[in-house]
Amino acid sequence: NKNSEVTRRQKMAEFFFFQAEDGIRDFCLSRGLGDVYKRQEYMGYTVNIAKYFGNLLTKDTRFQQLGTQQFGLICFRYYQENADTQALNKLNKTLFERIELTTTHGHIVSSENCGIYFLRFVSCNRNTEEKDVDEFWSHVQNCLNEVLNEKLNE
Repeated sequence: NKNSEVTRRQKMAEFFFFQAEDGIRDFCLSRGLGDVYKRQEYMGYTVNIAKYFGNLLTKDTRFQQLGTQQFGLICFRYYQENADTQALNKLNKTLFERIELTTTHGHIVSSENCGIYFLRFVSCNRNTEEKDVDEFWSHVQNCLNEVLNEKLNE
């Protein structure tokens, strides 16, 4: 019977979607719609922390933000107008290495695109607070001061 086959398929589809939404189908990855709302709250928080970092970044004219903030990601570099790109790349690489070797307050990664070396700050820890970002930013600035002083003394 064609009608009973369609009805049975509809019921199976409804049951499947109910299970998936309710977290029964894949319990380890989802606990239902409540987790979706928690993830949205978590994402909003990490985006705001990155925005806070971006605000600190724009107050220091020695740094340049590259592009716009993408969720919790901000790309930036030390920048000096009319400076040679290769020299800036070398300085930013030295800055990155200094930060990575000495920090206990945060983590950044580096990247290079179109011949420009830059640093990437990513906010992804729900326990990060603005005071943590302040400490990390202060550390980044101190590392830059050290790198610039060493460059002057060469």
